[in-house]
Amino acid sequence: LGIDVGTTAVKGLVIDRTGKIVALASQPVKLIPGSQGRVEQDAEELWNAVIAMCRAAQRQLPEDGAITGVSLSSQGGTTIPVDGEGKPTHNAFSWMDERAVEEVAAVERELGSTWVYRTTGWTLCAGFPLNHIAWFRKHAASDFARTRHFRFVNDFILERLGGRAFMNPSDASITQLYDLQTGDWDARLLDVAGI
Repeated sequence: LGIDVGTTAVKGLVIDRTGKIVALASQPVKLIPGSQGRVEQDAEELWNAVIAMCRAAQRQLPEDGAITGVSLSSQGGTTIPVDGEGKPTHNAFSWMDERAVEEVAAVERELGSTWVYRTTGWTLCAGFPLNHIAWFRKHAASDFARTRHFRFVNDFILERLGGRAFMNPSDASITQLYDLQTGDWDARLLDVAGI
């Protein structure tokens, strides 16, 4: 089962051992637009769309068919603040959310856009977690105080599917909190974000 948690839909594809497609399913998800460049998503809606898509794909399998492996692809750069039990404390900040303009300017002054690019592999941008988190800390303090972890679509879904949050370096780099050279979260970037 291949799962793609996209920006506007969760899509699924089941192939058999010969590579033949045996099931296709899709479930739409909504964007929540707002003022000043805000674009959010309901993280629980994303999860529920994954469940609905998996059930729809399962119904298309032959009677003796079974899912033997799962592969996940997802939208990158979307930030999901969660409490200690993994429940969202705020809507997800979409990768398309551009409200954190002041936070981008602060990172530019403090670290420089060239340094951020060389460290993370991504151009400094208001729509990525580094700046989402800094904005969230400053403008939604009560929700920020209830937040214990920041998840991104891939590890949010993986944690719910398998009980553990994890991601690969490529997905981690788009958070703009991860240093590709050292293979670890960068203390300077975490400090700028306020975590």
